[in-house]
Amino acid sequence: MITLAGRYLQPSSGNDELSARVGTVAPVALRPGAGAAGAELIAPAHVTRLVDVVVGRSPADAAARAPAQWLYRRPFVSHAASPAVVAAAGGARIRIFGETGTLPPNRVVVEEGRSPSDGRGGRIQLQRGGGGGDRANEASITALPTASPGFHVIQVTLPWAHGAGGAHPVMEMDRLPQIQHRVGAAVFAVHPRAAVPGGGGTVLNIHGRDFVVGETAVRLGEFTAAAPHAAGVVVSSALIRVEAAGMHHFDTQAPAEVASSHDAADAAAWSTDGLLVAFHRVPSAYYSDPSWGTEAGGTSCKLTGREFRDAGAQLKCQFGSTVVTAAGFISMNHVDCVSPAHAPNPQRGVRLAVAVNGRDYSDEVERRGQLEFTFGPQLEVFGLEPNHGPGTGGTVVTVHGGNFVPTAMESQQSAFSCRFGLTPVLASVTGVNQVTPATAVCRAPPHHVGFVSVEVSAGPGNFTTFGVMFEYQAAAAPDVLFPPTGLASGGTLVTVAGANFIASNNQFGYGHGNPAHPGSGGGIFVGSSSDPLAGLDALACRFGNAYTVGASAVSSAVLRCETPVFSDATIDRALAVDTSNNGGEDFAGAQTYFEPLAHALVVSLSPRAGTNNGGTVVSVYGQGFTVDEPVPSPLHPEAYIINLRP
Repeated sequence: MITLAGRYLQPSSGNDELSARVGTVAPVALRPGAGAAGAELIAPAHVTRLVDVVVGRSPADAAARAPAQWLYRRPFVSHAASPAVVAAAGGARIRIFGETGTLPPNRVVVEEGRSPSDGRGGRIQLQRGGGGGDRANEASITALPTASPGFHVIQVTLPWAHGAGGAHPVMEMDRLPQIQHRVGAAVFAVHPRAAVPGGGGTVLNIHGRDFVVGETAVRLGEFTAAAPHAAGVVVSSALIRVEAAGMHHFDTQAPAEVASSHDAADAAAWSTDGLLVAFHRVPSAYYSDPSWGTEAGGTSCKLTGREFRDAGAQLKCQFGSTVVTAAGFISMNHVDCVSPAHAPNPQRGVRLAVAVNGRDYSDEVERRGQLEFTFGPQLEVFGLEPNHGPGTGGTVVTVHGGNFVPTAMESQQSAFSCRFGLTPVLASVTGVNQVTPATAVCRAPPHHVGFVSVEVSAGPGNFTTFGVMFEYQAAAAPDVLFPPTGLASGGTLVTVAGANFIASNNQFGYGHGNPAHPGSGGGIFVGSSSDPLAGLDALACRFGNAYTVGASAVSSAVLRCETPVFSDATIDRALAVDTSNNGGEDFAGAQTYFEPLAHALVVSLSPRAGTNNGGTVVSVYGQGFTVDEPVPSPLHPEAYIINLRP
């Protein structure tokens, strides 16, 4: 709509054909204005150029010409803006790129997004030249704050161009792009909360809301503020995975912030949730005790190194490709880890490393190489030797099995242990009792009478579950021995009275408890036929702490054993006699005595006389008489005492 000002711009009569010509377009109808000095017309379409505006009473009347020419320009049309997404808080600088038309060098006033649906108001200024220059096909605006986030089109409210010569009745703009005003993104959590300083590249998971693919930016403190597009991926509207960048110093912190748009200058778009990320050095692990375990896992190992931190669930141990949470933080130099289940390979270890943020694991140490942990085959338990002992404990038990120590790690035995029921004990690691791949020697702890399973572990961790049983028995208690003397040549049948005598054979494995007699070889023996224990009696007598022989149980209160051949040094000396229920491994510690004699001794006869025809029954009294060895008669060189009763 164009308003003309002048004189005689009203029709003089009903036949008056008052009209206008705009350039070459005529007639153009006039509409009366507010008075006789004014009229209005609607500008027709025209090519871009300066045109004259002429008013006359007829198409041929061109006497009344407007003092200024009308300028037709191509309207400024734009469909692109950068950024197209800004914070609803306002303040973002937006550049608009024109497709057609140009802008005048002066500033024009426009209003953004006044649509019936949102009811937004407010006026903003559009400045020609959006990139710091004076390009006629670019413009820039500063976004206003809005309480109704969404899409808003930039619209021109004053279709007049303002110049030094006054207002030009020319349309300067047509369509302008729409801008999305978005509620600011927020950060709820950052995982992990620690990263490697100096641009180490730790991958962070940022949890929050209103993240948009390709439009949400991330920064960590001051180092990334100028370049917010760090390498990152918007996984969803609630998760961003980003690589920490920036030359941060160690033992410092920086806030993790996100922006609703990727315009770094839009300060209002950045979140202010105050979630800090700490920067720590990567830890180093030097040594593990032990450095091997079984394929079943569960071995507790103590790692020695530096830069360890009490990071809770983020303190991780890595065994090869398997990551587990550390069992405990001890100090900045020590951490406890428990090995996971892993395929066995005794000849080749896997990398063992530590991370304080669950992501960045310890590197190889200069001149040391990487720390390794070796997984061996599962431990196996075949049997026990002996498989029973007194409840007082102290029985030295040899555990037979397999894979106790990996072949490559036979020198590391300090952590091997046995468990009797619920009581663990360390295996012997000295002398001839060192742990081997097939045997381990443990001393049974005290326990009440009954059966317990004996399991083994290659380190502080999980024990086997084979269920091989060990029987705790009431300790044998010898009280009375008869006869107290006998020949040193042996063969005296000694009867011992007491309590808790149990008849069985030496054996290991399953099947303990079969009744047996001296020399019977009964019971189940899981060793080889050449084993010196095969078939030997578990019930035994010991004379003078040096001579051990098998015994047979008459009842739980009476046993019998046969004296061995004694050395000359023991003749006429009282030897302590003790008993054992498990083949001489444990003795009762009783104080009964037996005295070996060099020869039998006759003290008296009854009767002292008889006929020379013989046949008189004579009772001989003395010491050293035996049942199995004849005693010469004192009455005749070729006579022997019969029906001896010791």
